[in-house]
Amino acid sequence: MGRLWVIFGVVLVNASIGFIQEAKAVKAIEALARTMTTEATVLRAGEKRRISSAEVVPGDIVFLQSGDKVPADMRLFQTRDLQVDESALTGESVPVDKKPEVLDHDTGLADRRNMAYASSLVTYGQGAALSLPLATKQK
Repeated sequence: MGRLWVIFGVVLVNASIGFIQEAKAVKAIEALARTMTTEATVLRAGEKRRISSAEVVPGDIVFLQSGDKVPADMRLFQTRDLQVDESALTGESVPVDKKPEVLDHDTGLADRRNMAYASSLVTYGQGAALSLPLATKQK
């Protein structure tokens, strides 16, 4: 009977330590998430403003420059030597040159050089784009 209590005590201590460590890990992840917020430069009320990327809404004019993370899917209308790293989306190993040209309607997603996609990284140049609404399912 004494062994049963020892085993029960060890399991209880182990569960308590695991619970405390997991709570600390969750707090650490939340702190990292708060410090990792990205910002975007948008045109609001006729002037450029730096806002949290989470506040970008469809129809915002967003200014992109080297080092920026693209805050949303967007249609480029002005570029100057703009290159975007889309390797997480397409698997391409080199940044893609972006141009504001009009493309055929049936151009594949990976070939749309006039688009910048959310979470990709601007590696070179500058651009301006219109943020797009989220795609909706067709019935």
